[in-house]
Amino acid sequence: MADFWGNHVLDGYELDPLDDKTIEKVERKLGIKFPVSYINLLKEKNGGGVKM
Repeated sequence: MADFWGNHVLDGYELDPLDDKTIEKVERKLGIKFPVSYINLLKEKNGGGVKM
């Protein structure tokens, strides 16, 4: 997914890294299960600019 993210180191939109506990808490609250591919993306970089 390196080609997905922009070159900004910290662009003000990137959040703290996510852990499994936080992801599970959000899934329970929303009543959904995120796809593994989405979870992997969030763990790689939680937010930020994308290449356009």
